[in-house]
Amino acid sequence: VCPVPTHFSSLVRPGSSGSGSAASLNSARPSMESPRRSSATLTDSPQRHHTHAFLESACPSCKPMLLDLIADFEREKRKNRALAEENRRLKEQQLNAHRELECEEERVANNLFVKLEALAREKADLVRNVEAEEEYLTNTLSKRLANVMSEKVEIEQSLEAEQEKIVNELRQRLELSKNERLRLKAEKDQLAEQVRRLLRTLNNGQNTPPRVSRESL
Repeated sequence: VCPVPTHFSSLVRPGSSGSGSAASLNSARPSMESPRRSSATLTDSPQRHHTHAFLESACPSCKPMLLDLIADFEREKRKNRALAEENRRLKEQQLNAHRELECEEERVANNLFVKLEALAREKADLVRNVEAEEEYLTNTLSKRLANVMSEKVEIEQSLEAEQEKIVNELRQRLELSKNERLRLKAEKDQLAEQVRRLLRTLNNGQNTPPRVSRESL
């Protein structure tokens, strides 16, 4: 039986064909938990030379099994590298996704904050506009009411003055009319007295003086 070196003892698959000492070795493939140690073991140039020398010195019946073990080891090593690369890529994608999510959350939060600030400013502007409009309407209505009250007072004063003027004119006219009636009555009485005197004079100058009635005067 060909002696198996200690660094190949972990590469022998259980149940493989060969001698009893080779079949009693430990598990077939290198563990995934220590890929760096296995990779360093088989990738160093002295180790490759030693492996090549060992294969040259091995018995012909053991060479196929050893070649299969080395091929399996290389496949597992490549698979491990691929899985490590995939793991690194997934972690990088997860990190990028997390950063993008944080950026998106920050962008959404900033947009909401900007919108809230815009709404607050719009609300404040609307409140100021409403207050200014109410103040303007209040001032305008107050001025109009003051003008209306002033015009009402002026109209009432003008009406009172006009009424007083009309009453005074009517009183003056009534006084003038009364005085005129008194003057006319006095003139009438005076004329009647003159006519009576004239008639008496005529009656005294004639034998049969005509009799003048007072109604004719």
